[in-house]
Amino acid sequence: MPEKVAAPLDFLAVHIYPRHEKIADELDTLRGFAIGKPVIIEEMFPLHCSPEELGQLIEQSKAKQLAAGWIGFYWGKTPDEYRRSGTIIDTITLSWLELFQQRRAAVLEK
Repeated sequence: MPEKVAAPLDFLAVHIYPRHEKIADELDTLRGFAIGKPVIIEEMFPLHCSPEELGQLIEQSKAKQLAAGWIGFYWGKTPDEYRRSGTIIDTITLSWLELFQQRRAAVLEK
């Protein structure tokens, strides 16, 4: 329960791996963390949804002020290295990196 652990914290951090066609459910989950502290989605990935759906989650969580920040992980390969690989996981990871690059300016807007 967020309200039980939040008192000494500056912010709350959550992991969200949205499910296909379940973005509204993930937004409801984020609402459960809305207890007066910033919420950071510190890990997310299009594991169970499309990159477009993950982008919707980012946009909607910002618009509804349910998240104050979004963090991904990076394994050190460049986008060009992912493009040349052609494996399924590298293709998904590339889509993730491109999503963050595309959304960067919008996310940084106040």
